[in-house]
Amino acid sequence: MVARTPNTLRQPPMTLWAIALLLPLIFSGCAAWNGSALQEPAAAAAGATTAPQAPQAWPPYLATYHFSLGVLFSQDEIHDEAIKEFEAARQYDPQSPEIVAELASAYAEKGDFQKAIAVCVESLQDNPDDVNLRMILGGLYMTSRDLKNAVVQYRRVIDLDPQNTNAHLYLGTIYGDARQYPEAFTAFRNLLTIDPDHLMGNYYLGK
Repeated sequence: MVARTPNTLRQPPMTLWAIALLLPLIFSGCAAWNGSALQEPAAAAAGATTAPQAPQAWPPYLATYHFSLGVLFSQDEIHDEAIKEFEAARQYDPQSPEIVAELASAYAEKGDFQKAIAVCVESLQDNPDDVNLRMILGGLYMTSRDLKNAVVQYRRVIDLDPQNTNAHLYLGTIYGDARQYPEAFTAFRNLLTIDPDHLMGNYYLGK
């Protein structure tokens, strides 16, 4: 299973009219960028003694623009276009774990699990403590039947977030499927210590 956090739950499809809501942001970003570029020569002509600062607004606006388009395409299950937009967003904000999470999910929805895994692994070099990315990566490894690496990811999530019930649940199911029952029992007991009424935890522990 591949999950954003951790279950892939789609919102009702959004129509592309929502893109129009982004245009004022883009235009204001352009204005900020162009205005800054136009003011620099004027400042120099006036004998300014401080170096003009590089405009900061433009790339973030582009990242937001492409990311928002990617979300719209993803919700409409147009995966190729979603991937294109998320990749474009990553060009302007290459270290964003949120962009990579959506990009990996789009690749997975298309069935390209190896590419989804690759972008998660790459992003974790910049964001080693990002719990959401590690949960997604663990789900990708589970789907690919790479259970050893899935265990590594879920254990790391538990190190970072000991109260993460989903990490305990998935770890227990992996051990149970592998017939490593003592480890599975421990994982489910840890889960029920956090949430005694957890439906799936009680179900698996009862098996």
